[in-house]
Amino acid sequence: MEDISITFHVEITNWKKEQNVDLTFYLNNKIICERKQVNGYQKIYVEHVDLEDNTEYMLSMYISGLDSSYTEVDKDGNIVNDVLVVVKNIEIDEIPIDNLCYKNSVYCPEYPEWVKGNDTINCETHLGWNGTWSICITSPIYLWLLEHM
Repeated sequence: MEDISITFHVEITNWKKEQNVDLTFYLNNKIICERKQVNGYQKIYVEHVDLEDNTEYMLSMYISGLDSSYTEVDKDGNIVNDVLVVVKNIEIDEIPIDNLCYKNSVYCPEYPEWVKGNDTINCETHLGWNGTWSICITSPIYLWLLEHM
């Protein structure tokens, strides 16, 4: 059994102060942290995350609270301002894995009915819809880090 800490570095690129989102962090569908009404740059710490040896885990962030009022368009329909949730980095036991956040991530946006888009988007850290962003990790974590960095 491993006991690790995880730090999520996220930025909400809001263009109005009252534009907030809710973030829920999961490890294999178990909530490990929740933050409500988040905006701006945030470092979200989660300590004492227990990992069983030789096990694969899905580390996920669920975004909610984004809505169409957070997007400003001009008279031609071009986006002028928008709110994004940007995954800047994740640290595991203070080891940054920012490169892996991009190349190993999967984003499953929840599009409104009027939007046609992909059900899953690989290699994305700029998130503009409610939905789930995930990365797979494996324990022992230091072996996984050595294999993927």
